[in-house]
Amino acid sequence: MDRRCSDEQMLTGSLQHRIERWLEQEGVFTFLGFGDMELAGELDWEPGAGTIFLRRLDDDRVWRVDITMTARPATHEEASSRWSP
Repeated sequence: MDRRCSDEQMLTGSLQHRIERWLEQEGVFTFLGFGDMELAGELDWEPGAGTIFLRRLDDDRVWRVDITMTARPATHEEASSRWSP
């Protein structure tokens, strides 16, 4: 089977999809010190980046959140500081 994208693109796309599903399924979610929020419209995602609009329920204020995701293999130093077999 031919690969149509890199490992980095596949990982960021998969993570992006999981975040999208979580936000849609969560409905109303609470951020401590900020209040109850919900999605304020459709998610506008491109591979590795996207914009999310959230509405704070207590004052109906809409917030724009820009998210950028990148993936790359960890360097040996990064990996060894996180993982100790």
